[in-house]
Amino acid sequence: LALETANSIKKTIASEALFSSNELLEDLPTEHIPLLLTPYYQAQVLLQNNDQTKRQESIQYAEACFEEFLENLDNYRVIEEDFKLRWKSAKDPTRDQKIQEFKHKKELQAAIENLEQRGQEDLRELYQKQLELAAVESLNQLRFIKLESHLLLMKDQPLPKPTQSSAPQVLKIDESNIHQLPSMLSSSSLSSVKEQLKAQVFKPAHNLPTMTVEEYGEMKAKQMQEQTPPPPQEDSDEEEVQEKKRKKQADWDDWKDAHEKGA
Repeated sequence: LALETANSIKKTIASEALFSSNELLEDLPTEHIPLLLTPYYQAQVLLQNNDQTKRQESIQYAEACFEEFLENLDNYRVIEEDFKLRWKSAKDPTRDQKIQEFKHKKELQAAIENLEQRGQEDLRELYQKQLELAAVESLNQLRFIKLESHLLLMKDQPLPKPTQSSAPQVLKIDESNIHQLPSMLSSSSLSSVKEQLKAQVFKPAHNLPTMTVEEYGEMKAKQMQEQTPPPPQEDSDEEEVQEKKRKKQADWDDWKDAHEKGA
């Protein structure tokens, strides 16, 4: 109902030609100034639509209404040049800019509250401050719409196809990679990470032996045996010569036994 009312008011404004691009704010009758807020209220109503099936459509329509509202204020010279640069900029505001915008918003709210207490005597100034406050809020809403629109587009993208299962990765966490823990958690199951962290907590500081003393001794003996060169083989001719020498010596010994000295 509120959206239909806003649409009806916009049609009336257009048919009656209440606003003109050739006018300034001081040219408008006082009672017409609040009508400049119509696109702003229209956008606020659209943002209240939480139907997720139409959320993207609603925030895009609201974005167009906020832009229309700011364009009208720019035509009537309501917004300052600094505000216009931040509105047209594609960059996110800096921390200092956010602080300044917050302070400016608080100042406008205080001024509006003060003017509302005066009654009808400063009605025109009250309307102008309301326009300025709506401009600040519109700029913030446009930033939120940009972020939400990006998130909705990511939500609609299909999930990547699962790859073939592979062996579980061993996750080792130490001082060199502790800063990467958040990214590690995104690629490993939480239970696996807990088990590996638990194992590392009870792991001794020194390296544990991988074999017994007996196994180590057998391994070293086998290595020494493999490294020892085989004895050289004597040539067959050399063996024959040595055999003749041994036979000749044996014959000489036998002859000396048979012919003892002095016999």
